[in-house]
Amino acid sequence: MPITLPRLANGDGAFRSMSAAMKRAGITSADIDYINAHGTSTQVGDEIELGAVERLLRHAASKVSMSVDQIIDRSLLGAAGAIEAIFSILAIRDNNCPADDHS
Repeated sequence: MPITLPRLANGDGAFRSMSAAMKRAGITSADIDYINAHGTSTQVGDEIELGAVERLLRHAASKVSMSVDQIIDRSLLGAAGAIEAIFSILAIRDNNCPADDHS
């Protein structure tokens, strides 16, 4: 099994993680307008993650912008979280969804 393939191919881990984060932050799907996806940039991984987002946000998912910067920073490993935070902050500040290989 490739290292980038989630153990639960149904996206349940991603769904539970995002659901817990929303609960802890005290927000609902109506409060979300941008998602910086984890993105393995593999067809399987991206489909699983998109499915988890759609399951979480339901009808609101179509109104959310989503991008992935793992394509750019995948080799940074330990620093990837900091880079993704910067991408997210800039995207929100500039009201711009960064392009990726899937755009």
